[in-house]
Amino acid sequence: MRFLVQLEIVATALRAAGRARVSRLLVAVASLAIIGCFNGSLVENFHSAYQPRTHRLALGPLVNLSPDAAGANAGRAIRQAIYSELKQRQDQYSVEIQDIAATDQALRDADVADSLAERMTSPALAHLLNVDAVMRGVVTRYKKKSVGRQVANALVFGYASGGEVRAIVAIYDGGDGQATWTYNINLTGEIFTTPDGLRKWAGHAVAVTFPYKKSKH
Repeated sequence: MRFLVQLEIVATALRAAGRARVSRLLVAVASLAIIGCFNGSLVENFHSAYQPRTHRLALGPLVNLSPDAAGANAGRAIRQAIYSELKQRQDQYSVEIQDIAATDQALRDADVADSLAERMTSPALAHLLNVDAVMRGVVTRYKKKSVGRQVANALVFGYASGGEVRAIVAIYDGGDGQATWTYNINLTGEIFTTPDGLRKWAGHAVAVTFPYKKSKH
């Protein structure tokens, strides 16, 4: 977890120095290193330190670090799927999930495009969105299907879905920028070809492991 936080700080500093391509590579390398190591990993003092002070959470854009530009579409679809599943379970959580339309409107009002949002520190992004924590993520791999299958999928799904999509999402505290929770998403084969499949295997998987659950006591 600490590695994620340190990486974000390094990447932000490099971007500020005009070395965005280098910093994106660092993030990509770190993300790939994390795959298979963490899934639903929670910082040790989450329930005692971070959950009590988090009242509202926003879903930021997912950054496409795959070689394929179409990975950005996959990122937007995953973000929407996660949001939909979280909102359906809102009464189960101790934190309010900010409306995704309100989040996007706040970014537009501040003239912050996705490319600029990815360069912001998590505390800065949380402050802009008026939330206590932000979920952010990266698409690390996007593999296309055959052209014929892509066309068929595009008619159903709105874009040509990939044969393999890997992404990592993490929740960052808006105060100290600590990465408090991470989740690895790996979608392959037919899983990513329909909205229902995406909600089930990406949105649902994140929602059921989402750490801000209300106490049962």
